[in-house]
Amino acid sequence: MTHRLLCIALATCLLVSCGSTKPSATVDSTGSPDSVTTSEIVQSNDVTTIEDVAEVVDSGSDVQLPQDVSEDADDASLLDTVQHDGSAKMDALSDAAQDGETTFGGDGACFHGAPPSGDVYVADIPQPNTKPCKWSSPKFFPSDPPAVTLQVDVGTHDPKTGQFVPYVDGQWLPMVHGPQGGFHVFAAIRVTLPGQSDPIVKLQSEAIGWVDCEPVALGQQPVIFVKPDGGGGYTTATISHAGTLVIFPVQSKDSWQYCGKWVELMVRVKDIAKGTWGQTHLSVRLYDTKDAPP
Repeated sequence: MTHRLLCIALATCLLVSCGSTKPSATVDSTGSPDSVTTSEIVQSNDVTTIEDVAEVVDSGSDVQLPQDVSEDADDASLLDTVQHDGSAKMDALSDAAQDGETTFGGDGACFHGAPPSGDVYVADIPQPNTKPCKWSSPKFFPSDPPAVTLQVDVGTHDPKTGQFVPYVDGQWLPMVHGPQGGFHVFAAIRVTLPGQSDPIVKLQSEAIGWVDCEPVALGQQPVIFVKPDGGGGYTTATISHAGTLVIFPVQSKDSWQYCGKWVELMVRVKDIAKGTWGQTHLSVRLYDTKDAPP
């Protein structure tokens, strides 16, 4: 693979496809930018740490908006779409997993194809205590950040309606594998912006996956345009966009080391115009969307 940067197609798609030119933002029929995804980075053999991922994102790239994908699109057309918008194929893969289209398997810790049902054995891996963790400061601010004032929720989308669906503490999340050989989880954002009534708001966000108080996965969106969700908040979730790609800097063949693990998923959001910000985090476990090896 000759490129590390895949396309900040919305500004986040698991190190997915991209050429050497920077993608540009698109607009919807009203002339307004649609919800932007997070930075997309492409997994390569020399991207081995969270710092490597951050360095690629921080190198700068324009943001691009996702393309709507027909619900009855076949795999060939999706593969064609991913040449221009990596998030489309990623979201489609996630939706397939959520709809139970893959086969179920599990060994008590790492489950394949679907999360464990209520009648199977699940290894008793205690949920970690995150109170001793010392979280790093958000990269939004050059020095100490101001007090948190925004209410933030993390989740994904409803692939049929595009509505934001919040995650709950202890939820199993799918490990989605990309065509470039890496994997990620999704983190859509919903934020309450007091006094805000604009039809479009520009935000900045970062999503971090922590294991044992150490950052192991990253998804950044230097710029994202969000719209009201009809319930008093603003969200990145759309029909075609399941959320920011929180990318783990290992190849799919090594993803077993995270399967079944607890991950503290943290999301931070900043209102660029006002300088206000907020964050949230919760504990989730990961299951693999790929079938178990023979």
